[in-house]
Amino acid sequence: MVDVDYGCDIDSSLEVDPLTGDFKIVEGLDNAAQAVKNRLETRLDELLVLGYENYGNQSFEELGNTDIDTAIGHIKIYTRDALLEEPLVNDLVEMNITYNDNGFHGELLIKLINGEIIPTSFDINDEEE
Repeated sequence: MVDVDYGCDIDSSLEVDPLTGDFKIVEGLDNAAQAVKNRLETRLDELLVLGYENYGNQSFEELGNTDIDTAIGHIKIYTRDALLEEPLVNDLVEMNITYNDNGFHGELLIKLINGEIIPTSFDINDEEE
């Protein structure tokens, strides 16, 4: 495997380290997984005003679709497209999308650019985090 620095970022939990008072950070593969999850749980072009063109996931358009099988098919396409826009991702190995009363849930296995395969999950719903 190729050695890749996946960097670090503030942990999306926004937890504060009680000793330092700083936000907790994620780094390495955990940061790569968080970056992928952030992209998949962001509406496509929601961050356009911040200069992030084509960032996010078009799957949110399927919320409210009453044909669940069609919606899941579209979400699979949109999710693959979003993943392949992520510079850290080489390929999508496995994807499972399910529906529940609150929206859709995805479980993925992703191959990163260094060849490492990691699991991640994401949710598509109308709830604000």
